[in-house]
Amino acid sequence: MFFANLVFTRSFSETLHPDIAFASNLLGAMAGGALEYLSLLLGFKTLLPIAAGLYVLAWLFASRVQVLGDQEVAGELAAAPATARS
Repeated sequence: MFFANLVFTRSFSETLHPDIAFASNLLGAMAGGALEYLSLLLGFKTLLPIAAGLYVLAWLFASRVQVLGDQEVAGELAAAPATARS
């Protein structure tokens, strides 16, 4: 939980679109819940390398995905009519 909160607070403070960051956090919480139930089947020792690998992937791709996501949303906002943004 500690590392998940560190990742979330860093990405949430740097994003241009906090709603997308919050939705991503909720999606991650759901995936984490599924992994928690998987630990009941496989055991915690088996799940530990999987969780560590997911944290490494999140760290490696955090800045790249954030930049690409912000650019896509910014492009959509620029293309939307002014009345739809209000």
